[in-house]
Amino acid sequence: MSALLETIDQGKSNWVSWLVCRELNPSRSDRARLEQVRLSLDVGVAQLAEDFSGSDWSDIDRSKALLLGPDRAKNGIAYNSVGLPERRVAHKSFDRFANHFSLASRWFYNWATDVSLMTSGIGSWNPVTTSTFDLCLGVVDGDLVGIFCVEDED
Repeated sequence: MSALLETIDQGKSNWVSWLVCRELNPSRSDRARLEQVRLSLDVGVAQLAEDFSGSDWSDIDRSKALLLGPDRAKNGIAYNSVGLPERRVAHKSFDRFANHFSLASRWFYNWATDVSLMTSGIGSWNPVTTSTFDLCLGVVDGDLVGIFCVEDED
């Protein structure tokens, strides 16, 4: 863990992992800040992908992230990657993670395809881990930075 980060919350449960940090001297771009936290994330199953960079994070609307995160954490990714869920499901770990951030927070994810437009189940993403599939949500909210990651295999 970087000396510039203070861990606020972290956890790991099966294929799900998360880390929330307070950045002690926030002065860089949001994507660079996410990359610093990503390098400190202890992922659930696989290793961190070496070729992922801060520029690989795509913006996602907070309301979509709040639907997508708990759904994929509960139902997986490999056979559940078609579109955006219609309603929010409860997921204890995701709810714990998301509760750290305000309504003004900025959300990102590692998918290059807008999940609400996906109809075939095939999308493109920039893997954060070496798992076959992963969905990682990043959040920047003032001096708080967090990453929630779901890994899956087919």
